[in-house]
Amino acid sequence: MNLILFILGTVGLTNIIVDSSLFKPIREWAKGEIVLTEAINIFVHPKLGKLLSCYQCCGVWAGWVVGLLLFSEWQLIIVSGFASSFLSELAAKIMLKLDS
Repeated sequence: MNLILFILGTVGLTNIIVDSSLFKPIREWAKGEIVLTEAINIFVHPKLGKLLSCYQCCGVWAGWVVGLLLFSEWQLIIVSGFASSFLSELAAKIMLKLDS
């Protein structure tokens, strides 16, 4: 059951962050396409936009977050990030293929 929750949780979380309209303003802000205020924009790192728009990059962090929620052993939490990176990229390619 934890495996199914992990797969669905990480792929779903990554898809929401990378592709959803809900996170679109945040992705645009992180890429520097939207300037809110100078005080807020000093916190934008150039790599943040890439992180929030890349399935593999975001998948690592989603895996660690979901791994922290599901597992107690630190080894499983670390490996969760790597597995999620692969699963998120694979799911993105499958969704792209289904859309075409």
